[in-house]
Amino acid sequence: MSMNLSQEIQLRAADRIQTEILEAMGYEHPSAQTVSRLKAVAESSHLGLDKGLSYFKYNRKAFALSLSLALGIPEADAAKAISETSQYWFKEAWAFRPQLHAITEIKREGRSAMTMGHLLNQCQVAFPDAIWLQPLNIQVEIAKSTVLKNVLETGGDFGPSGKAEKYRFVYEKNTSIEISLEGEIVGGALPSEVIN
Repeated sequence: MSMNLSQEIQLRAADRIQTEILEAMGYEHPSAQTVSRLKAVAESSHLGLDKGLSYFKYNRKAFALSLSLALGIPEADAAKAISETSQYWFKEAWAFRPQLHAITEIKREGRSAMTMGHLLNQCQVAFPDAIWLQPLNIQVEIAKSTVLKNVLETGGDFGPSGKAEKYRFVYEKNTSIEISLEGEIVGGALPSEVIN
């Protein structure tokens, strides 16, 4: 195929009646909900495999394969593309997401675990989407600029959680660096790819 599978599905489904496609997939009396699912998968650049949608007649991969076959796409090509896309989204779903937290002077004594959890959660600083797809040295630079932006916008004040003394960028499970309010690395486990 000269296109990727999602483009091929969109092209072949564009001038077909949705209920006829569903009937070719084995749905005797397609419901409005099933038509909606077909539309969502046909319009998805990820074949609907990136979302937790469930299909009563088919699982997500089987739905995409059945749709491909109903549109006349060769089974081997469709199965290969579906497998690759599914593997990509499985890895994506379980990938470690870097985190940035303000370290404040918050006192733990006398506070319940639930209260502490809430206060510490307020110290998390949001990253741009898909930062984990970037190389580690770029992630560190994004973390440093995010700290500077947060300090500029909030003065490092996290309300009841306290005022930031520094920030912790967790780039792997149980591995982090500390970043000053000025955006400089001041401690932690500095990865070798950032040193070089």
